Amino acid sequence: MAFVNINETDMADFLTKRGFVKLAVEGCLEAVYGRDMGRGYTLAVYTGIEDGVSRRKGADAIRVALMHSGKVLTSLPHVKRVESWKENLTERFRNWRTMASDQPCPDCGGLLVLRRSKRGQFYGCAKYPVCKGTREK
Repeated sequence: MAFVNINETDMADFLTKRGFVKLAVEGCLEAVYGRDMGRGYTLAVYTGIEDGVSRRKGADAIRVALMHSGKVLTSLPHVKRVESWKENLTERFRNWRTMASDQPCPDCGGLLVLRRSKRGQFYGCAKYPVCKGTREK
């Protein structure tokens, strides 16, 4: 797979057509876009683009994450910066629900998000550490 340079104009055009807006994320140098998913949740795209162009480091630069109140709760595997990045990123958007359980938190009724531990994957409350509710995957 060959690395493809993505400029911010191409990325912004692609994302804004899908309802994303540019976000200001404190301490983050790369361009980040988000789409409101309701109930205070945002589907965010960390683009790997700094100063208008793709970073030179690595090929795994685009990340899709689920956020609440500006905090990343969980994310999907990176999208490689290859020729098919648009199709691959679109597929991540279709699958964003895999980051959250259809079942509510057993303790507070809130959203359960996919978490990873040394014992494997599980769903944990998005309100952690205030709520420590979990379910098996």
